[in-house]
Amino acid sequence: MSIPSTMRAVIVQKNKTIAVQDVSMPTIKDNEVPIKVHAIAQNPTDWKEPGSISGVDYAGVVVKVGTSVTHLKAGDQVSSFTFGGTYRDVGAFAEYAKADADLVWLVPSGTITLEEASTMNCAYLYMLEVGLSSEHFPASVGQFAIQLAHLSGYKVITVASPTNHPLVKGLGADVVLDLATIRAMGIGPGKIIVLQTSQPNAIQERLDVNTQHTLIYTVFGNDIKWPNSFWPASSADRAHMVSYIPKITEFLRHELKIFKIREIEAG
Repeated sequence: MSIPSTMRAVIVQKNKTIAVQDVSMPTIKDNEVPIKVHAIAQNPTDWKEPGSISGVDYAGVVVKVGTSVTHLKAGDQVSSFTFGGTYRDVGAFAEYAKADADLVWLVPSGTITLEEASTMNCAYLYMLEVGLSSEHFPASVGQFAIQLAHLSGYKVITVASPTNHPLVKGLGADVVLDLATIRAMGIGPGKIIVLQTSQPNAIQERLDVNTQHTLIYTVFGNDIKWPNSFWPASSADRAHMVSYIPKITEFLRHELKIFKIREIEAG
């Protein structure tokens, strides 16, 4: 498959709107692969810096491989994620996306669609940094957390509303408690993990809890500077994530279940 010199991409405008524009194809390094994008998942971060390409999670087909890439080949169906909405040549809402080859995983034949595969990256990989629990299990991160813990050999004890007990048990939870009976587990010690805090005072209400923040984008090798926070690049995060990327393919060949998705054609 030949690679054009330009592509169409969704570009954030100065007034925070978006527009489809022609842009140059990103330059591919020896350790990267260009992917023809087939499906893109929607994320809360799909906006940000004017002039950048939006989009984080995606799936598609490998067009070619860099000279140092050995585990992928042209034509492979794959999925990956990127730091969209920040840089001018990085983002999933485009005809093509470039990816670090060691952050790309193969979609096993006969398992899931590319549309489903596009939803799995941040939701799954986020759990590698924060632990194995979630307050809101119907969400994608919580569903992957339960399965990741189960497939890794842990006994999974979780909290969910009674209407969601069958769902989380089907994903591998060994014990499911109603939020109202959480203290039946005992007095502790334990770990509290809050994913996507829904209330500004979620942390302040538990001053006895040691708070640790994580960010998945630290794996890309660049320090991240935001108005009220600074995230240094982390080689440890990168190594940990790279070690788990191939396991997504293996889990899909066995028991990993995908949450329900809603497809938006020509979105």
